[in-house]
Amino acid sequence: MVFGAFITVSSNLDSDLALILPMLVKVMVTFFAVQALDNNFVGPMIMSKSVQAHPLEIFIVTLAAAKLGGVVGMVIGIPVYTVLRVIARTFFSQFKVVQRLTDHLDDGDVQTKA
Repeated sequence: MVFGAFITVSSNLDSDLALILPMLVKVMVTFFAVQALDNNFVGPMIMSKSVQAHPLEIFIVTLAAAKLGGVVGMVIGIPVYTVLRVIARTFFSQFKVVQRLTDHLDDGDVQTKA
């Protein structure tokens, strides 16, 4: 956002401040809108497809990881969650909760449901 504001101001140095301020507001509103769209919708959708989880699952895991570990927690939250799901599927597959969380994982095995 700072870089966008800098480019806006430096591109219009000969303009009056009354003309620059609306442009700065447009740049900042656009930045916030795109950032909110990306963080709340596009990011979780892309992440959910790559780790085969529901977008709401990804969103909740990211929020919990941020609360527990801050920025570092947000970065490692989804990979840790994915590893924990695979471990749970391997060792605790007899539990209904684990079955529901991991039933859509594709590990290449041909499974038949009875």
